[in-house]
Amino acid sequence: MAKTSIFDLYETNQDAEENGKWFEEFGPEIKIKIRRFTAAKSRKVREALFKPYLKQFKTFDKIPEDIAEEMTCRHLADGVVTDWSGIFDREGKEVPFSADTAFDLFTKLPDLAKEVVLLSVNMDNYRNEKKEEIKGN
Repeated sequence: MAKTSIFDLYETNQDAEENGKWFEEFGPEIKIKIRRFTAAKSRKVREALFKPYLKQFKTFDKIPEDIAEEMTCRHLADGVVTDWSGIFDREGKEVPFSADTAFDLFTKLPDLAKEVVLLSVNMDNYRNEKKEEIKGN
């Protein structure tokens, strides 16, 4: 039996993590390009959003819920989601991607925001292809 390398188990695709990867789990023909939650750009956005509250609250979990939710939506819009396609408004008009539009959408649809968070934090979503082959065996 061949030994499995630790790299085969934990190495991820750095390009997908940093620049985003297309996900199609949202509905028919809807695709959202998501960078990993721990990507450099994502961290920088999160840190910048948190910085004004640092002295006042010390930790994220002490920030009032309404401010924390707004920060989360802004973080997803500015630092995690990089593009989308197949998103339409109630009238059937296509909604082009922009950070401000994404922020508005995540604010109005918190379950969509939660789904994006779940996909972005899951290491399995950013693994190298070889890991998927090993996982299947």
